[in-house]
Amino acid sequence: MSRHRTFEKVHGNLLQILEIETQPEALEALVQYYDVPARCFTFRDFQMAPTLEEYDCMPGLPLAESGSYFHQDQTPSWGTIARLLKISEEEVTRVKKNHNGSEGLPRAYLKKRLDLFRAWED
Repeated sequence: MSRHRTFEKVHGNLLQILEIETQPEALEALVQYYDVPARCFTFRDFQMAPTLEEYDCMPGLPLAESGSYFHQDQTPSWGTIARLLKISEEEVTRVKKNHNGSEGLPRAYLKKRLDLFRAWED
């Protein structure tokens, strides 16, 4: 197996970042709005974060047999989230956390699920 393929197997499509043309002026303008803890750009009334499709490209894993996701101002049910993560609703209920009035799944838990999906793919 070539070094390039080995690297891609371990790190996904990371090498494609070398092909991106940067715009230093745009980066200088945006850097002041970057929110390190949230890992996104936060402006006065919205956050600029990757879409599900963009997250899909980051690890190089396709979204499970689905087309594009269009947010329609409705939060998906915990049952839907459980189905997407291939876990039971009971597992979601056990793992989810409430932080400042917002319920969600811890990043560490989601990373473990992603690692598990990668292992299933191998």
